[in-house]
Amino acid sequence: MLPAITEVGASLVAYSPLGRGMLTGAFSVEAASAQDFRRVMSPRFAGDAFEANRALVREIEAVAVEKNAKAAQIALAWVLARAPNVHVIPGTTKLANLQTNLGAAGVTLTDADIARLGALAERVKGERYDEAGMKALDTD
Repeated sequence: MLPAITEVGASLVAYSPLGRGMLTGAFSVEAASAQDFRRVMSPRFAGDAFEANRALVREIEAVAVEKNAKAAQIALAWVLARAPNVHVIPGTTKLANLQTNLGAAGVTLTDADIARLGALAERVKGERYDEAGMKALDTD
């Protein structure tokens, strides 16, 4: 998709660049209410998929330690490193999280870091939405 976007001179705004909070390292299924939409309609936050994805987050946290950064900053820096016409709008309700998110601009990732993080992204388990959620998106 990125080459096509670049070819037509468009930009991409990454949707949910922090994986609905999972990539911050702070999300806990146990702490989320039973009505939390992530528990209700996102297979990535359920059962074995959640545990597998949580293991990926721990690997992102390891990169963060190496870079003296936070997991959220590494995740955002990786998205921004994909191409100069890729942008992020991470949602937050807390000033501290906004400051963390802004700090991603100061994180420098090497080509090896970008490849390492890209390999992690390929291993994400579970669909973004359940079947009903996917039907709502597919308006053909």
